[in-house]
Order: sequence, then C-alpha cells, then structure tokens
Amino acid sequence: MTKGQILPTAQGAKLDDAAGQVARSIRDARRQLGAEETCHNDVVQGKYQEGVAAARQGLAGYPNANLVLVCLAEAYNALKMQDSVVAVSERVSANDPRNIPALRMLAEAYRARNDITKRLEVLGRLAAADPTNIRLIQDVVNEYAAMGHAQQAIPLVRDLLQNNPGDPALLNLAWLVYLNAKDYEGAINVGNEMVRVDTAAATADYYTRLVAAYSALNQPQKASEAAALGAKKFPNDPNLSLIGANSLYRAGNLQLALDAAKKAVAANPKNPQGYYLLATIQGALNQYDDIANTLNQAKLNGADPTALSQLALQQGSNAYKAGQGSKDRADFQRAIKFLQLSDQLQSSADAKFLLGASAFSLGQSATIDANEKRSCDLARMARDAFNLASMNLPAGGQKYPNEAAQLMTAIPQFTPAVDNEVKRFCK
Repeated sequence: MTKGQILPTAQGAKLDDAAGQVARSIRDARRQLGAEETCHNDVVQGKYQEGVAAARQGLAGYPNANLVLVCLAEAYNALKMQDSVVAVSERVSANDPRNIPALRMLAEAYRARNDITKRLEVLGRLAAADPTNIRLIQDVVNEYAAMGHAQQAIPLVRDLLQNNPGDPALLNLAWLVYLNAKDYEGAINVGNEMVRVDTAAATADYYTRLVAAYSALNQPQKASEAAALGAKKFPNDPNLSLIGANSLYRAGNLQLALDAAKKAVAANPKNPQGYYLLATIQGALNQYDDIANTLNQAKLNGADPTALSQLALQQGSNAYKAGQGSKDRADFQRAIKFLQLSDQLQSSADAKFLLGASAFSLGQSATIDANEKRSCDLARMARDAFNLASMNLPAGGQKYPNEAAQLMTAIPQFTPAVDNEVKRFCK
C-alpha cells in the first residue's frame, strides 16, 4: 500500500466483537474522505492555504487521518514550509511506515535541508516500504548514486536481480551502481551478464568502462583483452584505441602498445592524451629521438605546453640521474636535449637547474678526456658545456640556491684548463 489509512488492531472475545470494532474503525476513517477531497482539489488548483485549512478541519474530527495528513504535507511542501513537511510526514510514517508519499516528501525535505544522514535513513525506509516495486527501488538507487553513496544501493540492486533475473534494464542499472560503488569485480560479473542478455548493450562506452574496471583490479591482461574486443567491434572509436594502447602498455606488451598508440594519435591528432601515452611508451622503449618528435608534434596540435614540459623534464631528469651513475657523456647529452626542450615548452627553475647541472657534468667529463686524448672536439665540447651551464644555473638557483652556487663556483676552476686545451689541440 502506498497511500491509505492504517486501522487500529481489533480484539474481542468473539469474532463478532472484533468485526464490530473493525466496522467502527472503517466508519471513523471514512469521515476524513470529504476533507481529503477538498484539500486535494485545493492543492491541485494552487490554493495551498485553503488546502491547509481543509486538512486541519478534517483532522479535528479524526486526528489519525493519514490521507488528510498526506495532503496537508503536500500543501506545506508547495508552500515551502519544510519544517512542517517533516513534522507531518514523520507523523504519518510513524503510524504507517509503508506510506510512500509521506516518505518521498520526507526525503525531499531533507534534501532541501541538506541533511544527508537523515535523507539516507529515509531512503532506506522508502526502499523497505515496497521492495517489490521496481520503479521505486530504481528511484532510491539513483538517489543513492547521486549522493555518492552507491555502495548502499548494491543490496537493493542485488535483490532486484535475484527477483527479476535477466531483466536488461535492471542489469544496466546494476552495472552502473557497481561501477559507481567501485565494486569492480561485481561490475564485471554484472556487465558480462548484461551483454549476454542484450548484445546491443556492448557499446563502445561499455568496453571503455570494462577496461577501466579490469585496470582498477590490476588485471592489465584482462583489460587489454577487453580493449581489443572493443576496438575490433568499434575500429573507428579513437577513445577505445587509446584505452587499448594504455592497456597493452600496462600489460607490458610495449611494441603492440606503441603501434596502438600511434594509431590512436593518427585517428585523433587533437587528443593530447594520445601524445602523452605515446611519449611514455617510447620512453619505456628507450626511443628518445622519437619522444622529442612526439612532444613537438603534440605542441603543434594544441596540447598543453605545461604537461608537455613536464614530460620532457622527467625524461631529462632520468637521463641526468643515469649519467650520474654511468658517467657516460651520452646520458648527459640526452639530458641536455630534453631539458632544453622542457624549458622551451615552458620555462622553469627545475629545467634550468638540471640543464646547468647536466652541462657542468658533461663539461667536466669532456675536459678530462680531451687532455688524455688530445682531442679538439672534446675540448670544444667542454667549453660549450660550461658556457651552457653558466647561462642556466643562475636562473635555476632561484629554487636551488646552494647547489647552483657550488657549481657556479666550480666552473672557473675548469675554464683555464679548457681554454688551454682548445689552444693546444684545435690548430
């Protein structure tokens, strides 16, 4: 029952006595019908104050008149008298816990008050009022999800599915609820059943969400397989291509990921995420020249320079750290290349300091080897490197003052030796 009148319990020594009590209760309850009709008509016509007066008149003759009380709450609701709506609706609910109109108005009143705790509690009571009412449960589930409490909706959709197996609409609702609740294992199970029952549900969005669910469960191989199925079904969907490339990358299939990322970029050259992923995969494959080309191409296609600068900065930082360990000039030269690119995309103290530090390390190494090998090329490399360090360290010192000062102090100690090597070896 959604809207009605609860009658008091009848007891008697004889059946006729109990029946007589029921008959009197029905007669008493029917006294409210005229007042309820008047109140209802007034509310429909927008005469809310008159509706309140009619309801109060009806209650005078029958204080427990739920039908009249519901109409009174509706009139108060129209008048935006939320405190009165709550008081009257709670009064109805106390007498009739399954009175759905009263519970709906309570939920809306607590929404207006922004009382999340009370609203959640009322939504639970609303769902319990008629657990077989699919539309009602769907409304409650949607309310839970909208409030960010999808987890509380899971038992409701689970019961719905048990009572209505194979219902495509309910499977879709459950799919979304499980995803919103971050119950990814449950979402995958429901999603598989959903597309089995209704193959049309296997949309590009479905595969996108399915891949994300597998990824959240740290199952990159499954995510990759789902992405491949989606890409096969929707070969022209650039988003799925990108997701597939990312799944392959996370699964460790770098070459396949590289090919997929290139296709995603070609399909949608204006999507910056494609370039970011492509550059990341190229970095994992040590394709450093290709990374620089990708970042420059991304810039030409409108990607955010800040994000591109950070990617180049990360590559430069990695190369600098590698050089510190290997003492290989190629690592420092690679660091300089990426750090210069980072600074060109968006100037930063981090890029300038690391650029200066990398150049100093390159100059130091070249100075030593130039003397041993009597090499003009290395002597000039050292000179150019120290000049580059001198140009960038002061700006980097804004963030790293002590480190930059130490390097700036050290550069003049190498300058005479470098000048002498250039003079001796470059004839």
